[in-house]
Amino acid sequence: MNLTIELSDRQKKAFLLHNHEVGISESEAHKFMEYKKIFIDFECLFDIDVAIAFELCFKYNKLNIFKWGNDNIPDVGYMRSILRNKGTNPIKCMVKNPEDPEIDELWADIRKDEGFYANVLKNATSYPTGLYRLFNKILEDTDAVVTIGFTFDNDKFNEIAKRNLIVNSEYSDRISTMNVPISDLAYSLTERKFSIWYLSDIAKLNKSLDKDFLDIDIYGVNVFVPQYPYNVITDDNGESFVRVDANSLALILSGGNGIGFYNPYAQDDFLSTSNPNSPIINS
Repeated sequence: MNLTIELSDRQKKAFLLHNHEVGISESEAHKFMEYKKIFIDFECLFDIDVAIAFELCFKYNKLNIFKWGNDNIPDVGYMRSILRNKGTNPIKCMVKNPEDPEIDELWADIRKDEGFYANVLKNATSYPTGLYRLFNKILEDTDAVVTIGFTFDNDKFNEIAKRNLIVNSEYSDRISTMNVPISDLAYSLTERKFSIWYLSDIAKLNKSLDKDFLDIDIYGVNVFVPQYPYNVITDDNGESFVRVDANSLALILSGGNGIGFYNPYAQDDFLSTSNPNSPIINS
């Protein structure tokens, strides 16, 4: 999809200068030394779609609709690899016939099924992303304060996800949690003066600014979203940008802010079937 907003070279820098990878080195976390307050969406730390995929396998594998047949369930590395190009319906990456209209119906039914989604969130911490390891490193190597946010529309889901998040006591004084409705997201994060915002979907920021755009003054904030197709738009020169709407773009450009992508996984996350062990948050 092409950009619908014309950007100058100066404006493009607000996007392009802030991209980063999640590959961890000894010096990686020190890039964040100057950022003392960091907000990270729970859905950035743990891959909800991978959790959904495995829950679907356990429930529907005998229907023989998945790419891998009905005799086995793929490992975590494989599931991550097929979902890294996911759209808004992750099931389409998993099935033999993604254009079957029943796949959209199944996804719609799943999103309404509180019991199914509750099970997904109970197991989500078994599927950490690469960003999860980066934040372990930040907490180990810096004095940054991290707030993990829960933005589900259903308060029950926020509480289930929060209950399954276990914080290592060594860093408990620098890790907090908050529930924040998407409609209040930009206002709440601005009021609490977070300097980095990690959001799982740029649509959350766009939606929050529908209501609060004129009431928010953001300065010196960096916003990062995972580089999945639903967060990306491409201009006629093939350059990729975050899929912001007009309000989000105006706000980002107004106060020395930046917005960019992060790669949600390092390459070796697709090769290993084991879950990384973390000193910070354990499932």
